[in-house]
Amino acid sequence: MTTSTLRKALARASAAHLSGPVERIFPHLLRHACATHRYEAGMSLWEVQKLLGHDWTTTTVR
Repeated sequence: MTTSTLRKALARASAAHLSGPVERIFPHLLRHACATHRYEAGMSLWEVQKLLGHDWTTTTVR
């Protein structure tokens, strides 16, 4: 799957299924959501940092 294909599929899904304050889904939003859910489920900040590939904790906590 190419980046373009993923973005188009997310745009179609957004238009068909979102009606709240978030109007569009895009890959970076999914990355943030995944990290947030992992942290809320008990993953440590350091593990989230490693999952995201961040070198600096300050980048992760933004």
